[in-house]
Amino acid sequence: MYCTVCRPVYVVNHKCVCRRCLDLGKRLAKHLGVKMEIVSSAWDGIIAGLITGKFDIIMGAMTITEERKQRIDFSDPYVVLGQTILIAKDKADKITSYKDLNAPQYTVASKLGTTAIYGCFKAGHNR
Repeated sequence: MYCTVCRPVYVVNHKCVCRRCLDLGKRLAKHLGVKMEIVSSAWDGIIAGLITGKFDIIMGAMTITEERKQRIDFSDPYVVLGQTILIAKDKADKITSYKDLNAPQYTVASKLGTTAIYGCFKAGHNR
């Protein structure tokens, strides 16, 4: 099992694990009659890890996209999350909408491989 959501978190065998996913994973493993093993993997390698058999299930906040559906099967979502923009406190009075971030003085960062990066590109932040 690989968890992509780490809030709230447990540390199991020196690995960061989301409580929600850990509890659900334990129940799923018990229902299936198998032993749960937590596998550490980088975000950009989790789909490849699933395909190559490094682990059998990915649990967590992976947005279902058409591109991902071509490579892996998804269950019905058990949690739905959105995107959040975090800004520095000293810019709070200058940035009141995500559209303000289109100004050239701002740099928007996102983790590669996540759906947040597509939102950045769509908004014109491709530098």
